[in-house]
Amino acid sequence: MKHRVQFIVMGAVLSIVMMNGCASNSEAVSDCFVTRQYKKLALPMFTSYIMNVASPDSGRIDVYCSLPYHRLHFEKTGNGFSGSYTFSVILRNDQGDVLQTKDVQRLITARTYNESVSSRADAFLVTVPAPAGKYTLDMKMVDDGSGLQYREQRKITARNFYTEKISVSDFLLLEHAARDTNGISLRPVFPTSLSLLKDSLGIFQEVYNLRAGDSVRVSFSYRAAKNAPPRPYGYSDPSALGYFRQFNPCSQEFDSTLYRNDSIIVASVNGTMQLIQFYPKPPERYVDIVRTIVRTRNGKSDSTVNSLKVLVTAPSFPDVLSAAEIAEAMLFLARGSETDSILSARTDSARFAVIAGFWKRHGGAEKMRAFLQRLRDANELFTACMEGWKTPMGIVYLVCGPPEYVDCQASLYETWYYSAGNTTLSIPFRLMQAGDDEPLYYELVPYSINDYSWQYFVDRWR
Repeated sequence: MKHRVQFIVMGAVLSIVMMNGCASNSEAVSDCFVTRQYKKLALPMFTSYIMNVASPDSGRIDVYCSLPYHRLHFEKTGNGFSGSYTFSVILRNDQGDVLQTKDVQRLITARTYNESVSSRADAFLVTVPAPAGKYTLDMKMVDDGSGLQYREQRKITARNFYTEKISVSDFLLLEHAARDTNGISLRPVFPTSLSLLKDSLGIFQEVYNLRAGDSVRVSFSYRAAKNAPPRPYGYSDPSALGYFRQFNPCSQEFDSTLYRNDSIIVASVNGTMQLIQFYPKPPERYVDIVRTIVRTRNGKSDSTVNSLKVLVTAPSFPDVLSAAEIAEAMLFLARGSETDSILSARTDSARFAVIAGFWKRHGGAEKMRAFLQRLRDANELFTACMEGWKTPMGIVYLVCGPPEYVDCQASLYETWYYSAGNTTLSIPFRLMQAGDDEPLYYELVPYSINDYSWQYFVDRWR
């Protein structure tokens, strides 16, 4: 079934998202990937981190949640600013029956307006009993002040840890661990905020079914993609965007080890061992964090493996401050000698000089600020296993802006349309086949762009 969604400007998109009483429009909008991304910018979007651990009964699901202040509606009070929201977790079985429901009410206070619109986040933990099996986890956030809500749904599998020879919980990423009157207090870090770590990353994990004297070897590594992803576009021809290579960087194999650490621990108790270990922070790239635990008992060994794929970005993300990245993005607007000067700049000072010279000739500081804002927006909207502005959708958004309307067929195909003078520019995308644990990645359909119409939008920046 095809849907057409009108986009005049981003504000119009967001107003469509927030309209009430338009069920058919809302349903159509939700089918388009780009519109779902726009909705995230307007709604109280949260970040969740789900961890399966053992409990006295059989198992449970720990849901760590984080909501940035700037996603929440605050009101002025006598002591500053206050906001509140309700977080709901619903656990369903394969038939859709509700098994568990939990609601959490949160009240947030900010001392200043700047704090209320900052990236500071409110974080908390919700636990849900979950015997072994496959479930759907519904998570919903409702902003009590604005009435806006955001919902996520995850397919999860809970394990029965006590029926396996060796079993371990999922691992929890840590910023730090501190001992207090209640024992050890863990401060989790969400995969999306790994870049904010200063120098080290902690891992918390539980190992089950141990006997005193068992030897436990913990191997930890960061893996990188087998081969560096080829650049999906070229710069030698201004129309090179129309000839993207078919390549999904999110489906690469990981086997090049960037860091590895092995440690051996002898269990001193029967039952459960809790591990807290710290390692160097992963590099800024798409990495696979792999943790292997080998239990040896009476000369026989059993092992288990956990992994997590994550994009580690610069701490300034989603803003683009690097001279190298800004210069690379500008290649889509440059021509002739401008392209040569950008590519030949090897130092930050040389790149900043080229950047300043380009915008001095093409609109000045105001145009440059608009371009940097587009870079930021593209990162917010389209980041997957690579920064959003580097994806095909991000590049089109960077040059052409929000589409005026979109045709989409479920989540498989999506075509953006723009008015280009007296003609129309249509840009078709298709979903690259992704695994269950891979982010959505859309490629540009090869040989699909009208070069003349594309240059119309490039010229608007010049």
